[in-house]
Amino acid sequence: MVQSRKHDVVDYACRISLIWILLLLGGCASGRYRAEQDPLTSTERLELGVLYEKRGDYELALKNYTWAAREPVAAEALTYRGNVLIALDRKSEAEKSYRQALEINPYLPEALNNLAWYLIMENKDLDEAERLIDRALNQNPSPRAPYLDTKDQLERAKRDHQLYSPDE
Repeated sequence: MVQSRKHDVVDYACRISLIWILLLLGGCASGRYRAEQDPLTSTERLELGVLYEKRGDYELALKNYTWAAREPVAAEALTYRGNVLIALDRKSEAEKSYRQALEINPYLPEALNNLAWYLIMENKDLDEAERLIDRALNQNPSPRAPYLDTKDQLERAKRDHQLYSPDE
């Protein structure tokens, strides 16, 4: 009899938990929750955004990164948001997101690297890109390979610019 009652209590608790989860998810999916009512922390939103991005669901990733752009992970969330905006071919918004991340944390290696990469790929401002990637490398990021790749792309872009620049 005690075993049956214990099973009933556990079953009831599981049902209540499931109802709460469904209510929370339903509210989030319908867009009724505002950030200050969000049951998830900014770190949890960041992690959720990473999962959606890996799955290729960029719109949901973007939404979660935007929600995660609160302390303490605001700079990281804005950097990841920029990455998703690049994937969605919304490049000017991506640049703005990277710059916002750097306003919050001017030493965040990934934001420095990604903004530098963006500037190189768009052939916008190679001098600024060089300052950004040098600042990122000075932070001793790990792994260093993506940062060194950006530095290599910068050197190629500078060589190409010198080759094809008629006024030099």
